[in-house]
Amino acid sequence: ASDLQNIPYASTATVSLAYHQSDIPRELDGYGYVIPRREGRRALACTWTSTKFPHRAPEGYALIRVFVGRAGQDIPWNENDLLALAKEELNLTLGINADPLLSRVFLWDKAMPQYNLGHPEILKRIDTALEKYPGLALAGNGYRGIGIPDCIHSGEQAIDRILNGVRSLQTSQ
Repeated sequence: ASDLQNIPYASTATVSLAYHQSDIPRELDGYGYVIPRREGRRALACTWTSTKFPHRAPEGYALIRVFVGRAGQDIPWNENDLLALAKEELNLTLGINADPLLSRVFLWDKAMPQYNLGHPEILKRIDTALEKYPGLALAGNGYRGIGIPDCIHSGEQAIDRILNGVRSLQTSQ
């Protein structure tokens, strides 16, 4: 249990903002950008959601998502503060001065695991401890990958472990 508790997590938020295309003074070329930590900004990245997924906004509109929260950075838990932060970021990088037509804030407390030095050793100890419990498995982004494919694979491995554990219990009876 202590090894599980020793995996640190960062809280994160996304702010989605919709604008008239005419309110954005430049083309949304590409799919967005990532902001390096050394920039000292509170936003982590921006994506042009309606460019990546055109069905997300009608013709003449743009949907932009601002990501906030990284390791060692506290994020505001007030939706108005997060909205202000996102608008400031878009003003700074894209020159958007208009208020968004609509916005939505999503908050996730302790959502992004931080794979610090020694993480593989923590996982080995967790796996060793789990060997005592054949019907128990762990899955999720805190172990061997934070992406969706990683989490799906983690879930599949957990199912296999549980099924194998149940089968071994059935054959031993």
